[in-house]
Amino acid sequence: MYVFREDLTWTPLHEIWRVPGAPHPGDPEIIPLEPAPRFDGRIVLRGGRIDEEKGELILVWEALAPPGRRWQVFVHLLDAKGQLLGQADGPMAEGLAPTEAWQAGDQVIDRHQLPRGLTPSALRIGLYDLTTGERAAVTWQGSAPPDRSVVLPISR
Repeated sequence: MYVFREDLTWTPLHEIWRVPGAPHPGDPEIIPLEPAPRFDGRIVLRGGRIDEEKGELILVWEALAPPGRRWQVFVHLLDAKGQLLGQADGPMAEGLAPTEAWQAGDQVIDRHQLPRGLTPSALRIGLYDLTTGERAAVTWQGSAPPDRSVVLPISR
């Protein structure tokens, strides 16, 4: 099964939506996040990785409950001092998997093209409402970060 994109190309559905516990041909290897950060109490970031060859960040999200609204993803690339080097924001799975359509247990593979020529030390990741700019509340490692994001170091 395929999904039709706005740029008139087709994408295999298994490259976006996952069925938990089932084998996924061509599934990207991810580094799991344990504990997994929770966004808006309904979405967890299961893990991710950077594909250096393609210059993209691959994230895997899972719905704990139907999110009920459309969240956008923000990815900020940070230097060793925590300063912003660049960003790769956008809709979930390039707009092909809007969060308001998710059901509990849905897993989505979300890819973000990273700006070339940058060597970030960490990534700041979060969700926001494009209409209001409001960020989704986050709980992770027993706390609620005040900026409503998680910062993940990049190991090389």
